[in-house]
Amino acid sequence: MGNHPYAMADHVRNAEEIHDRIVVNDEFPYRALALGQVELLNQIPAPGSSVPLDEALAIVGRHHCNPYVQIVVLMNRGLLAADFEDGSHADPEIVLRRV
Repeated sequence: MGNHPYAMADHVRNAEEIHDRIVVNDEFPYRALALGQVELLNQIPAPGSSVPLDEALAIVGRHHCNPYVQIVVLMNRGLLAADFEDGSHADPEIVLRRV
């Protein structure tokens, strides 16, 4: 992994260096969030607003190799919730709502 900025902290001697590269802001509501996560939260700023899952994956995927994990972290922190888009479609679209 070498000097890749998003290398796992386990493989880097200086974990603080990797932490500083990934974390955008250490103040609420962005405490220890990665750049892709912050960009996604900025796309859905108001509670109750939503974004399609495919679009969310594209936003987070610009900065991370595994965007699903980054989205699940936001869900575990209580910032996002997954839902089905209302409609009469046989195959409803999954959306992420800001909590």
